[in-house]
Amino acid sequence: MANSRSRRRNIVLFILLAALLSAAFALHHWRYGQWRVETANAQVNGNLVRVAALTDGTVASLYVEQGEFVEAGATLLALADDDARALYQQAVASLAMASQEVAALAARAAAQRADIERHRALLTNIEREHQRHLSLAADGLIADEQLTASSSQLQQQRAALLSAQQQLVEIERRLGPSPQAEHPTLQQASAALRLAAYRLNKHQVRAPISGYIAKRTVNLGQLIEAGAPLLTLVDPSDRWVEANFKEDQLRHLRIGQPVEIYSDLYGRQQLFHGIVAGPALATGAQFALLPAQNATGNWVKILQRVPVRIEFIEPLESATPLPIGASLEVVVDTHSRAGERLQSIAAQRQNKHTAPQQSRYGGDVESVINATIEQYLGL
Repeated sequence: MANSRSRRRNIVLFILLAALLSAAFALHHWRYGQWRVETANAQVNGNLVRVAALTDGTVASLYVEQGEFVEAGATLLALADDDARALYQQAVASLAMASQEVAALAARAAAQRADIERHRALLTNIEREHQRHLSLAADGLIADEQLTASSSQLQQQRAALLSAQQQLVEIERRLGPSPQAEHPTLQQASAALRLAAYRLNKHQVRAPISGYIAKRTVNLGQLIEAGAPLLTLVDPSDRWVEANFKEDQLRHLRIGQPVEIYSDLYGRQQLFHGIVAGPALATGAQFALLPAQNATGNWVKILQRVPVRIEFIEPLESATPLPIGASLEVVVDTHSRAGERLQSIAAQRQNKHTAPQQSRYGGDVESVINATIEQYLGL
C-alpha cells in the first residue's frame, strides 16, 4: 500500500516536473527562441589576392616572407632584367637622338630666318643701287654694260632670297605646326621609351593591395612563367562571415538584423558583432563538383543549406584576428522582420575591392622623357 502511494507520488512529481520543463521551454521559445536563428556551420571569409608575374623570368631578388605585412605598391620580388634594362637604355638613347634632331631642325630654322633677313637687307641695297644706275643710264652717264651687270645682280639676289625662303618652308614643314616637344619624332621615341619602361617594370612584382603574405610558393633563383601564382595576399580589413543556414531557417532572416558571432578560436569569452548582409542566390550544393540531379527515379529529398553573408560591425582588432576559414557560431536576432530579403543594387558597396592604380611604366619614365627633351630643346 505504501509502495503504491509512493509510486503514484513519483508519477505525479514526474508529470509536474515534465509540465514545468515544458512550460519553461515554451516560455523560453516564446520570449527568446522564436527570435533566434543560429548555426555552427559558419566560417570567416575574405578576399585572397593571388599575385603573379606579368612575364617569364628567373627570380633574382625576394623581399618578403610568409606572414609579413606589406603596403600596396611595395615590391615583393624582382626578376632578372638585364635584357629589358638594355632595351630601356637603348630607348633613352633613341629619345636623346630624336631630341637632338628636332633641336637641330629648330636651330636650322632660326639660322635660315636670319639668312633671309640678310638677303632682304642685301636686296634692298641692290634695288636702291639699281635704281640709281637706271637714273644715270637715262642721262647717259654710265655704259650699258654696267646697267646690265646691275640688273643681273638684282635678279641673282632675288633668286637667292626666294631660294632661302623655300628652304625655310621645307625646314618648317619638317618641324610641323605643333610645339617642338610635340614633334612626331619625339612622340614616337617617347612611346618607344614608355614601352621599354613598361617591359622593364614587368620584372618587378608589386603588391596590388595592403595585406599579409598568407602563402609564398616562390623561391630565389626559381624560373617562373607569366601568370603563375607566386604569393597570396590577405587584406586584414576585408573580412566577413559566410554562414550556411538550412532552408527553413531563412524564413525570418532579413538584411540588417543584428548577429552575435563566436569563434572556436577564442570561445564564448570573445563576442563579435555583425549584421546580416544578405543570402546567396544559390545553395551550396550548386557549386559542388557534381551538383545534385533531382530529375531521377531514385530522388531523395535533402534539406539544403544556403550561404548567408554577415558583415562585421567593428573592425577586427589586431589582438583578436580571425584567419580566413576559421570556424564560427552565429546567432541572428530576428526581432526586426521588416527589412528586405535581398540587397538592392543601389546598396551595393562601390569600389571596395579596387586595387590602387600603379604606374604602367614604372619608375620615373615621364620625368626621364621631360628631362631629356628639355636638355636638348631648352624648353
